[in-house]
Amino acid sequence: MNIEEYKIKAEEFLTLLDKEYYLHFSGLKQDLNVSDIYKKYNELFTLENFLYLKKLFEDNNYSNTHNKKNEFLKKIRYLLKFCGEGLLENQTKEFIDEIGEIEASTNIEIEGKIIPFRFSEVLLSNEDDKKKRDLIDDERNKVTAKIFNPVLKNYWQKLHLYSKELGYKSYKDFIEFLKFIDFSELNQSMQNFLKLTTDLYEKYFADLLKKELGIDLSISRKSDFYILRRAKKYDTYFKKEKLVETFKATLESMGIVIDKQSNIIFDIEERENKSPRAFCATVKVPDEIYLVIMPKGGQDDYEAILHEGGHAQHFANTKKKLDFEYKFLGDNSVTEGYAFVFENLMQNINWLTYFFSFSKEDAKEFVSFSNIIKL
Repeated sequence: MNIEEYKIKAEEFLTLLDKEYYLHFSGLKQDLNVSDIYKKYNELFTLENFLYLKKLFEDNNYSNTHNKKNEFLKKIRYLLKFCGEGLLENQTKEFIDEIGEIEASTNIEIEGKIIPFRFSEVLLSNEDDKKKRDLIDDERNKVTAKIFNPVLKNYWQKLHLYSKELGYKSYKDFIEFLKFIDFSELNQSMQNFLKLTTDLYEKYFADLLKKELGIDLSISRKSDFYILRRAKKYDTYFKKEKLVETFKATLESMGIVIDKQSNIIFDIEERENKSPRAFCATVKVPDEIYLVIMPKGGQDDYEAILHEGGHAQHFANTKKKLDFEYKFLGDNSVTEGYAFVFENLMQNINWLTYFFSFSKEDAKEFVSFSNIIKL
């Protein structure tokens, strides 16, 4: 295995893959052809490559403070994770295509109107009438149970089965190895977090639900959370038409002129088959980065553009000559750090008063609301 050649091919693969994901989930392309890309680059994800990288890592993984040795190990570890995850996805590539295409082509019927499944989440976020909101949610759940879940079940069964074929006890064990994470420790941390915050959640979230929607927490549904988070009463501040303008002005106040960053392409058009979840597509780091938002209206759009804009700034400002392992792979918490630093401006009273002319009192109320929603 020639590692330098492997990295060149891997970068080509990720460029094509991310472009395919961008076109499909932005609603510009109905079908999803992940399987064709995997077939074209099948040689990247052979068992031989995985075992070679695994042995290379294990043979060199001993205590050594020499920087070059540590850097080598770090890069091999990232390549090992890339190859291992690719092994799994290569086994399930047809399911990935099928799931994406089903989601893009599936409709639900609401009071005689045919609505694309993806767009139904936007409707859910803007529906004030609880009965109709619950109706939309019920129809989404029926479609999920009848159409999505059987395919998803096959997809996950294949992942679990193949992990065992690779010699691991379970899919969990394989992912723990690839990510160097102890899920038992993570689970304990999460359980502790739940224990510490349950009383806060039950009090403050219940109060917010009752105050804004007149609904008791005990009988609330997921559909109620959509409209609560939508927070229409703040629309006077978070105007849909000022979304990009405010984002650009925020960056400019930091000395970042996004109009000069030709490598960041905004996609904020509303399309019925566009994924309701905002995302950043890193087609070619740092030269071709897509910042994709499906505007629903309100504060949630602003939080989404800040989060994904943080990702975009990270990747758009990555050094072009950086090694492949650091440009495309690496520790995901780095880019999430950028994303949440930007997103957390939504809890910054000075930002709210400066860019939206919030009064101090209203800004404090919004920050309290926003923190409860995060909880």
